[in-house]
Amino acid sequence: MFFPERLHIPSNSCVLEIWPGWSPFYRSDILFDKFYDNDEATAQSWWTGVISGDKPLIISSEARLPFKDNAFDYVICSHVLEHVELDEISHFIDEIKRVSVRGYIEFPSIFYESLFDFFVHKNILFLHQNVLYVISKEQSKLFNDRFHYKYSQMRNLLWTDRFFSLWILLYKRFFFIWGEYNQDLRVQFIESWDDIPNFIYPESKIDILKDIWNILKFIVIRNLPRKKYILSKDILECPRCNWKMIISKDSLLCTHCKATLELH
Repeated sequence: MFFPERLHIPSNSCVLEIWPGWSPFYRSDILFDKFYDNDEATAQSWWTGVISGDKPLIISSEARLPFKDNAFDYVICSHVLEHVELDEISHFIDEIKRVSVRGYIEFPSIFYESLFDFFVHKNILFLHQNVLYVISKEQSKLFNDRFHYKYSQMRNLLWTDRFFSLWILLYKRFFFIWGEYNQDLRVQFIESWDDIPNFIYPESKIDILKDIWNILKFIVIRNLPRKKYILSKDILECPRCNWKMIISKDSLLCTHCKATLELH
């Protein structure tokens, strides 16, 4: 996550983080992922390791999230949407809106994708006025074999250059797109990158001052005491039959269809 200072989460909110990678956001209470300790999960986290920490982590490959409607106050979905299959995006957005009325999404911009073109990224996305514009990388025709061959060495050099990494952080608004969403968020599939609004974010002294102010507030808020939530059967619901689930030491069990989900 490159814009932690942009999240506005009340201190008493119960927060779900989806596909958190190896380092979940400090404010998350419950974690959800599709993988744990396998090759794809490792690739998704760029070989930095699997999820660590003491927060409850639910593992499920089901299309439906194993939670009741409005089970959470806030959902964090950072650098996830670029990994979701194109035909699953709409359902995925419907699911995060089902379990919470508010949340945060973040993903790479087309500038970032043009530089690095990570193979695990399936889509190019843009967010504007609660509309999520989506096009598959293959359909965008921005990348081809010649592109990969010609720029692979340059991308590897940039990725390992510490000064370039610092430059990305300084101008992160050009390389990553972020936003808090509500129930009005909708998905619009596009056929060409020309179908979306202008996505250049102007950089100004006022923007930089706002960023500094938000970061300072974030540092203060992070250290304030808050209510912590634990995993409860009251927010769980079987993703297959929508029935109640019970919690055991290392799994969740549906009392109706006997479906079992991993719990770490």
